[in-house]
Order: sequence, then structure tokens, then C-alpha cells
Amino acid sequence: MHIDLKKILDYIIEENNETNIHEQIQDLKTEFIDDGWEDEYEDLDEAYDETGRGGAESQVVNTLIRTACKTLNVKEPDTDPYCEIYDALCEEFNVSKE
Repeated sequence: MHIDLKKILDYIIEENNETNIHEQIQDLKTEFIDDGWEDEYEDLDEAYDETGRGGAESQVVNTLIRTACKTLNVKEPDTDPYCEIYDALCEEFNVSKE
């Protein structure tokens, strides 16, 4: 991994924890499901699992990467290295990549 990629990844891991990441994801879930989900599903998690398509996870991980790049004053990585960081963060914080 290129030094800037490692620097970005290390920074994000140092500044965050799995609990915090999952709380952010939970807070965003309602933004990725249709209004009226209560009529069709037992709970928010069921509705999100059926219709959310990983939107909350994606938004949280992408925000972590972009924020780290700004804070560290480094250029946001191109697609392949970006995906490498994204995948590593999903694994580190036990986040679904769906």
C-alpha cells in the first residue's frame, strides 16, 4: 500500500472505533428506506436490510475517507486505491460492503 494510503487508513483507524462507526450507520438507515416502512416491516433493521442496499454503510465509510484526506491534507486516492482503503475499513470495522 502506498504511504499516503497507509497514512489515511491508519489515521481513520486511530480516530474511530467499531461502535462509533455502527452508531453512525444506524443513525443513517432511515435515509435509505421508503417512508411508511413501519407498515410493511417489523423494525427498522428489517426494512433497511430489505431496501437500504448498503447506502448507510457506504456513506459512512466514504465520509471517513474524505474527512481523513482533508484533515491530513492529502489528495483523495484514485479509484483502485480508494477501493483498497474502503475494503480495508469495512473489514477493520466489520461493516458490510453490500
